[in-house]
Amino acid sequence: TRPDRGNQPSAPTANRGDNEWLMMTVDASVNFGGANLFGAFTWSYADAESAFFYADSQNFNVPNLSNLGATNKWGTVVQGGFYVTPKVELFGRWELGMFSVNNENRIPLAGGLGSLYAREDHLNIVTTGVNWYIDGQDVKFTADFGYALNSVGPSWFAPQAGWRVSDVRDQWVARLMFQVGF
Repeated sequence: TRPDRGNQPSAPTANRGDNEWLMMTVDASVNFGGANLFGAFTWSYADAESAFFYADSQNFNVPNLSNLGATNKWGTVVQGGFYVTPKVELFGRWELGMFSVNNENRIPLAGGLGSLYAREDHLNIVTTGVNWYIDGQDVKFTADFGYALNSVGPSWFAPQAGWRVSDVRDQWVARLMFQVGF
């Protein structure tokens, strides 16, 4: 089968067009003897002329083949930290992102959700926190508090980080993490 052309046993074997994905990430970090600064930028582009969509279907053997068109998504993060004691670091982080799709009507989600998916706000989150290095980098405790300045749209859904899809502003997340490295 040729998944990039929409060929599956249940689908016609006609060429439905190519899918194209491009991705890029650039990052840098600097240490200043007790302080640090990190920044990253990521960008992805997809042109899905023959995407397999399983939305609104209980039968995962029958895909909905769809030309979703082109999407662009980029995000950036900037984080700075400084040590207040040899084992305690305070940090602050800002995350900004943007998602756009060239034709939201091509996203085959029921009830106009495809249109909702395509018209979401920019991601805009600020976070502040503290790291306690109990045994160097091997044993660490982190506590942080994040605040979303905009609503968190479907393309920014990150349940492992605590962020949920919401159409209201003012979402916040408080996290505690205990990390052991081997």
